[in-house]
Formats: sequence, structure tokens, C-alpha cells
Amino acid sequence: CFKEMKMKIFHGSKKIIEKPQFGVGKIHNDYGRSFYCTESLEIAKEWACDYLEDGFANAYKLDCEELKILNLNDKKYNILHWLSILIQNRTFSSNNEMEIMSKKFLMEKYNIDISEDDLIIGYRADDSYFRFAEDFLNNSISVEKLERAKDINKASVGTVKNIAETLGCNIEEII
Repeated sequence: CFKEMKMKIFHGSKKIIEKPQFGVGKIHNDYGRSFYCTESLEIAKEWACDYLEDGFANAYKLDCEELKILNLNDKKYNILHWLSILIQNRTFSSNNEMEIMSKKFLMEKYNIDISEDDLIIGYRADDSYFRFAEDFLNNSISVEKLERAKDINKASVGTVKNIAETLGCNIEEII
């Protein structure tokens, strides 16, 4: 989206989605209720076949020209910025004192308001990686180990928020 104003994105699903709709997905995903996409066809296939059932990798062309884009892969952000967004949207299993203090610190120092962003590009926290985030909040692992775990789970996810209502944005099916 940065070199060219159009990018090819994929969305894995149990069904064919001809026209993406905002506000239909799960509320407790990494970036909240959004239409989650990836630039990787392979990752979209993984998402589509989540529970050993057949699914579809829907492909789209996204025109980014009029979009407000937050790129968490930009050097001005680090994993703690991403974690502050995760804290706002995901449900954590414990609420011990250490976790509460960690969340408060991260929200005070690293919080990013994503409410006006149309597209968020960043990491994805599947359930296995989410455990690393929980361990970090409970002071069980260092930020360096959290970073290394993120690097293993490299896939960059583009999250299209409010795309149906964003003027100048066209998603076209290309499969």
C-alpha cells in the first residue's frame, strides 16, 4: 500500500465473501471487530481451514489512496505499542496484580488510538503467540523473548476497519 496505492489482500473464511462487511467479526480479536486480511495467501488458507473444515481464501484488490493507515511495522513503533492495542481488545486469562500493573503501565506509555484508522498493518497474535503476551504481562518472560516469539510468527496482517464506509476505498474481488 505504500509503494503502490493498490495492494492484493486475502481473507480466510468458511464461506465466500464477495463484499466485505465491517462489524461482523469477533469483537475480541487483536485490533477489535474488523475485517482481517493478510498479504499472504498461505496464511489466509490457514485461517480458512481453522477447524479441519474446508474454507475459502477470498482475494481482493484494496485501493489505499484515501485510507488512514497505521503501520505498526514502522520503526517508530515497537512491540509494546502493539501490546497496548492487544490489551484494549483481547481478553486475558488472569488479572493478578502484576498483570494489572503491567497493563496500566503499557496503556500510559504506549497507547495508540486506532479509532480513526482505516487500515492497521501489524503482527497477529494467534492463540500460541497470545500466551507469550500473557507471560510478558505476568513478568514471566522478557521483552526480548516476546520480540523473538513475534519474529517467529512474522505474518503481517492488514486489518481493514470501517472499509465499507471509507470514501475512496474500493475492494474488488479478484478471484
